[in-house]
Amino acid sequence: MDKRTGMSARGWIGLCLPLALALSGCGEGKASAPSQVLARVNDKEITVLQLNYALAQNASLPAAQQRSKQAILDDLVQQELLVQLAEEKKLDRNPNVLQAMEFARRQVLAQAAASQVASQVGEPSAEEIAAFYKQNAPLFAERKLFRVEAFLLNLGKVPQEVLADLNVSQTPQQTMEILKRHHIEYANTQNTAPAEVFPPDLIQQMSKMKIGDIAAVTERGKVVLLQLLEIQPSPIALAQAQESIANRLRGTRMQQAGTSTLADLRKQAKVEILQDFSAEQAAPAKIDKANEHLLSGLEGLK
Repeated sequence: MDKRTGMSARGWIGLCLPLALALSGCGEGKASAPSQVLARVNDKEITVLQLNYALAQNASLPAAQQRSKQAILDDLVQQELLVQLAEEKKLDRNPNVLQAMEFARRQVLAQAAASQVASQVGEPSAEEIAAFYKQNAPLFAERKLFRVEAFLLNLGKVPQEVLADLNVSQTPQQTMEILKRHHIEYANTQNTAPAEVFPPDLIQQMSKMKIGDIAAVTERGKVVLLQLLEIQPSPIALAQAQESIANRLRGTRMQQAGTSTLADLRKQAKVEILQDFSAEQAAPAKIDKANEHLLSGLEGLK
């Protein structure tokens, strides 16, 4: 995919969701008219419509971070005080402020367009959900929990002589002794994780491993050893998995719809790249989110 034109599923969905949440929130508060005034700051009014918009943003946060309606109204009052101060000091004419406001306007419009495309994506059928469930048995019907001892090594690559010694290790204690003997710094923790947090190729490898075997993965340029300690069957029935599968399929459709729409728009538009900066950009480090989730317990040991 062309790096200048492509958009990932996360990028496209990220455009869709904020505005969708905000728009859905604007319809709440039916007992009050949209123009109802909740507060006045000098001669400026704060309305139900403004509060509903802020509440929609608040609802998208994790429960622990959500704030009360009164706290959000207080925030709007403080925001209005600062807006009035900015206007008094003519900051709304500052070139940097004007540029930021224009950027925000473009972002909102892009989100609105993305949300409209996403809203036209159809819901997955029961047959599609059942087919996905069957095709991904390791995540559902044949799902397993893997208990592993994870060793984060201060190395980008494990020397062959160390690998040879690790091949005979059967326990975490033996692995620690081998690493210490070779003067390799490490941090370790024990995790129990379901199949879905691992990359598919690693799951295939671990499913064939025996207890005590070690798999090596690269994370943020460093090696992580995963020593298998236990495998526990943990299947998920179709009924339990339906919502999760529907969300996955819906996300895939949103990605496909977004990619198709952007491709069509680009074909119809006259786009001229007058200066290409791609040669100046270093390739971003590849961080596998699945591994990152599994190894989160190591964060405090680094």
